[in-house]
Amino acid sequence: MTFSPDIDTAELRQRAEKSRSNLIVFFDYNRDYADGRYLLYHEFPTYYVYNKKEKAWTSRKKDRVISRIYYINPGVKERFFLRIFFITISDPISYKYLRTVNGVLYGIFKKTYLARELIADDNE
Repeated sequence: MTFSPDIDTAELRQRAEKSRSNLIVFFDYNRDYADGRYLLYHEFPTYYVYNKKEKAWTSRKKDRVISRIYYINPGVKERFFLRIFFITISDPISYKYLRTVNGVLYGIFKKTYLARELIADDNE
């Protein structure tokens, strides 16, 4: 999101709220509620439905669904590592949470990936 330095604060807040993705709302849901934290990101839509208008996840009342997670080429490293986190780590509450291992906040997902020992070194 881009904005002019002289934009009204209230308008900026409103624009930020409108731009919230279902991923950010997923993080918020996990932060605020414990009932879905055991689920991986791609499993979440099986039990919860995303309301685009309200920008909120709610419990699914009927019919389970099969969700998907998109393919990411390993050559696009940061996106690839983020995708791996979503299929291996349940209960994320933020990007910062995903990049933190044993109290250390890593700047990029690749370093976090190595710290979590999901691979042994950069050459795998």
